Amino acid sequence: VFTPRLHPNQIKELPVIAGGYHATKVLQHTNAATGYLHLDPLGEKQVEVPVGDEVFLVISAEKSSVRVTINENPVFLSNLEHCMVPAGSDYSIKNLSRDTGALLMCFYGTGPFG
Repeated sequence: VFTPRLHPNQIKELPVIAGGYHATKVLQHTNAATGYLHLDPLGEKQVEVPVGDEVFLVISAEKSSVRVTINENPVFLSNLEHCMVPAGSDYSIKNLSRDTGALLMCFYGTGPFG
């Protein structure tokens, strides 16, 4: 699993969610933020509707093992593949593997991303 090397003051751990994932925010600005999404084996980020556009890049996962569902349309991603979720779209992310997965996330738009 990819782990960024950053000073502890640069990282904000977000709460671990019961669905099998957690997020780490690395950089934040008024209208943009970036960080990492770590998916437990078979973990899922439940349906969410973003206020701004979101881009997800798979950085550690088995081939075609990350399913991103946008407005009920599934996309299967492997390492170094990405997708964009437009603002206002329903989306969820599921790790279909028994190994941990990691994604780089970038948010931009109207914010705030707190």
